[in-house]
Amino acid sequence: MSSHVVAWIVVVVAGAGAAVLAFVATGSWRITRYLRWPVAAVVFAWAVMPHSFDGEHAAPALAVALFRWAFEDYADPIPAASQAAAATIGALAIVLAVGAGRSVLRRLRKGPRP
Repeated sequence: MSSHVVAWIVVVVAGAGAAVLAFVATGSWRITRYLRWPVAAVVFAWAVMPHSFDGEHAAPALAVALFRWAFEDYADPIPAASQAAAATIGALAIVLAVGAGRSVLRRLRKGPRP
């Protein structure tokens, strides 16, 4: 296994751990009880969305955007940031679709209202 594959395994495991921590942390807050799944999904998406930064290697898009914005004078962070934004929209769309599907299935199991 190459070092690149090992690095991405570490990124995915760390992203899953961060998502679990976000899920657990938002469970104790009264107002964010309904935001547990969306927050966890967005944290995981930000952690694992790859962005190719030199044509040969890839890193998480949010990390590339932050490093380009903070440390590289002439590098453009917009492509990586837009990829992170797309990951956010995709994660929220998936959570919304799963929630809507669960709601529909729950209503179908109950049967028609009298």
